[in-house]
Amino acid sequence: MDKKQLALAIGLLAAVAGCDNSSTSPSPQSPQTGAAASQQADIYAAEYKADSLAWKIDANSKFTIPVSLKNTSQAPWDSAAAKPVFLSYHWLDAKSKKVLVNDGLRTRFGKPVSPGEEVAVQLTAQAPKEAGSYILQVSLVHEGVVWFESKKVKPLELNIQVE
Repeated sequence: MDKKQLALAIGLLAAVAGCDNSSTSPSPQSPQTGAAASQQADIYAAEYKADSLAWKIDANSKFTIPVSLKNTSQAPWDSAAAKPVFLSYHWLDAKSKKVLVNDGLRTRFGKPVSPGEEVAVQLTAQAPKEAGSYILQVSLVHEGVVWFESKKVKPLELNIQVE
């Protein structure tokens, strides 16, 4: 071993000897790591069902449609949380698929929906003002965070004839 290699080895030994791994203070975690972030990421899984996929609705009316939801995620959905989960919708033109209303009314859950739980919900919606053929795209929204379909959860699409 030459002098340069010896000096390097001594320097490394000194550095290792100076490390104190007995500290009990936790290492800082970024907001995107740890159990909370894992739970948040796991919230985005759902299945939707409706008794009928085609409806006739009066123009500019407020109406309800029964929808069944199953929480297939690893975390509860809670409409009373600081960042709540609601059932909502988008209105699309049936022919062009153009989004006409991106942010529909929010429907709350009566209580948190646990993983594996299936619930029946009355989705409240506001019909378009104009008569025509539309798609009501039903989706969950993690308020202030993301729509579930952005996390690859397929929304429920209902064919709506507005009269």
